Amino acid sequence: MADYAPLIERAFSFTPDEQSYVVEDIEGEIPEFIRGTYYLNGPARFSRAGHNYLHWLDGDGMVCAFRFEKKSVRFTSRFVRSAKFVAEEEAGRPIFRTFGTRFEGDRLKR
Repeated sequence: MADYAPLIERAFSFTPDEQSYVVEDIEGEIPEFIRGTYYLNGPARFSRAGHNYLHWLDGDGMVCAFRFEKKSVRFTSRFVRSAKFVAEEEAGRPIFRTFGTRFEGDRLKR
C-alpha cells in the first residue's frame, strides 16, 4: 500500500510551544518580491496530561507566521485560544472529546 503521508507520525512525537524569534540561519538573500506575512494553521499538540490523541485532526490548533522583511525573517507561533483550549489549560487535562479520540468522562457539546 502506498504511503501518501510519509513521516506524518513525526507530527505526533513532539510537544510544540509558542515561540517568537528572528530566523538567524538564512542562506543567500531574500528576494525583493517576497515581503509580508505567510500564515499556516493546523493541529499542533497531540497529547495532554499523558493522554495521547488518536487522530491528526485532534491536536490543539496553532497558527504560525513567517514575516518576511528586507533583511530578516521572523517566526511566531501561537495556540488558538478556543473555549476548549482554555478550559483544558485551566484543568490541566483533556475534558472534551475530539474528532477521533474519546475517553471516559469526556464532554461532547453539539
